[in-house]
Amino acid sequence: MIHCCLITDSLDRLCRWPEIFVIPTFSYEVEHALREGNYAFVKEGKTLSLTRDQKHNILDGMAAEIYKHKAYPSTKNILMAAEALVSKHPCLKEKGSGTGYEGWKNSLRFKMGNYRTKLSRAGIKDVAVNAGKRSRTYPEGAASRAKIKRPRRGEINFMPNYPQGETKDTLENLRLEMVEQFKKTVTDRDMIIIHQHIQRTFALRREEIVNSAPPIAELKDRWPALFCEAQLYSEFHRITNQNLPYSFYAALDKYTPQLLKLYKKRKTGSFGEKMEDVLRAYEEQDKNNITAARTAALGWPTAVLKGGFIRGLQNLQG
Repeated sequence: MIHCCLITDSLDRLCRWPEIFVIPTFSYEVEHALREGNYAFVKEGKTLSLTRDQKHNILDGMAAEIYKHKAYPSTKNILMAAEALVSKHPCLKEKGSGTGYEGWKNSLRFKMGNYRTKLSRAGIKDVAVNAGKRSRTYPEGAASRAKIKRPRRGEINFMPNYPQGETKDTLENLRLEMVEQFKKTVTDRDMIIIHQHIQRTFALRREEIVNSAPPIAELKDRWPALFCEAQLYSEFHRITNQNLPYSFYAALDKYTPQLLKLYKKRKTGSFGEKMEDVLRAYEEQDKNNITAARTAALGWPTAVLKGGFIRGLQNLQG
């Protein structure tokens, strides 16, 4: 059974980058100016001339909204946000710009850099971890992002702060409790406690993985619960807000026809011979049996390395 992950207060982001970027509400003064400006634009085609403070308020609000989804948005993400801004508020379109929002795109890109610096100084870990300490007055300091990887595209929770009220020591105690639980037999383990603790210690675990990149053997010793199937799925959900089995099988179903065609073309050598046996077994299955198609698509490593796969595929008929 796959357990859904409950979002704890250690997580900063609850959703991935949206298909449609929603523009936030700005200050009362700016919203009033935009409302009047949009009316004038529709009626007379006039664009709005913003004061410095008004533009600053818009960029601050946009940066905060973007950060809810990504700390390091791509150029495409920034472009989408800028386009959404002038779509909702056409009075902000720029004269002489082909798109009408090229300047906003550049302003948002620079604003996000400044916003990350501000958050880093405030102690927000998923951006502070990438902030180097080297400066003119401290030239021997570590360079920015030295040996630290930045979030990958799908990581919405790269390195969250500790849950409120927790410290490294209190979270370490929870980790040790989980290790003790795994010294017991499977039937004696308290899986509810393990599930609660592994959620609570997510920030500590990410800090270790991102900063130290420990080998798998060490990670398994320190976090044995992470290698249970249900907890592995939950961890993937905590990091990416995606269901791992669903995402995997959706992609597999998309590429299965192409994989099977590729296997059929390989008719020479030991690989071709073994795949011919696999495909012959697959042809005997009901073509509406999605499990058989998935098994055949994934079966070539087993067929080549271990053998016995064909019998398993044939057993699907039963």
